[in-house]
Amino acid sequence: RNVAPANASADDGEGLEEEEAAPLRLYTYQELEHATYCFRDPVGRGVFGTVFKGALRNGEQAIAVKRLEKLVEDGEREFQREVRAIGRTSHRNLVRLLGFYHEGAHRLLVYEFMSNGSVTDLLFRGAASTPPWSDRLGIVLDVARACTISMTNSAAA
Repeated sequence: RNVAPANASADDGEGLEEEEAAPLRLYTYQELEHATYCFRDPVGRGVFGTVFKGALRNGEQAIAVKRLEKLVEDGEREFQREVRAIGRTSHRNLVRLLGFYHEGAHRLLVYEFMSNGSVTDLLFRGAASTPPWSDRLGIVLDVARACTISMTNSAAA
């Protein structure tokens, strides 16, 4: 089942585009449990949850599934607002939200999998391919700009 993200006001943020025909898919828990092999391959942890690597369509599409573990007060409303805001935002430095699952206490977000790792890894892990500081600053500013626009659109929705 596909759910179209709410329309946002147009904004000419640099590199930021609004998804016009990119409905978010509503997944079943069983689909995501199967895709992540019962949530057994964590690739990251954050304040609000754990991210697991998975695959859809017989391994053809790699995904990252974020299992939200901490729900704030008014969690349902916040979750829906976040899905709408992220779902309608497209930026070269932000990963694309493909869909979600929510029922009972379960909240799962499905993103495209970034095989090159996270922006955090790129910016701060000290790898030989770490970009110079001027490029790092540019990436951080682009992401901050995209997040600001996304939050502004979310507040207006």
